[in-house]
Amino acid sequence: MAFGFLVIYVLVLLVRPQEWYEPVRGFELVNVAAILTIFAAFINPSPDQRLIGTVWRNKHGRLMWGLLLGVVLSQLVYGRIHDGVDAFTEFGKCCVLLFLTMTLVDNPKRLRRMMWVIVMSGTIFCIHGIMQVRTGYGFANVEPFGSFFDGDFRVQGTGMFQDPNDFAMLYVVGIPFVFTFLQTDTMILAKFFVVASFPAMLYVLYYTQSRGGLVGLGAMLLAYV
Repeated sequence: MAFGFLVIYVLVLLVRPQEWYEPVRGFELVNVAAILTIFAAFINPSPDQRLIGTVWRNKHGRLMWGLLLGVVLSQLVYGRIHDGVDAFTEFGKCCVLLFLTMTLVDNPKRLRRMMWVIVMSGTIFCIHGIMQVRTGYGFANVEPFGSFFDGDFRVQGTGMFQDPNDFAMLYVVGIPFVFTFLQTDTMILAKFFVVASFPAMLYVLYYTQSRGGLVGLGAMLLAYV
């Protein structure tokens, strides 16, 4: 049950329907999904690794605590108490997601499912990006960054992807997963899906006009090969 909530949490976090799908627009779906996942993780812990052990004993967990401390101190040393609280709140969400993922994605089958979540999220946003390239408007009338009518524009997502460079990172991560699914024993319909999504992802990545995204994709593909 906890892993199912985690899948919903990550899907909502990446696709962000609360920002562009009118029936749920404005709802705090990310926070609700996060709370449900945390609650389920505590009442039904992983048989291999409990959440508390991940948070306090795992070396990657301790590294995340160190990063959180560094982020907060970077504000407090200048006397910015309010900014320090905001830094703790915002970066703390990243810590929670890491701890939940380390705890609940604990076998190859679950890892494979989480990879599918990322690929499907990228594919959904491909529609959003292509709409911007073709019409100048994406989901919920989101416009690309720059001037569409002058042809000098960069497609962008919503929320944490409301920056072309950040939007490109979704595809830097997703495209190597597409190659992985093409090489594994995946159902034929699933293979058709990833084959169709691959050129769309490259298309949208190109129109982000992100140099860092292209360098990142090259590095990811080199690591994959």
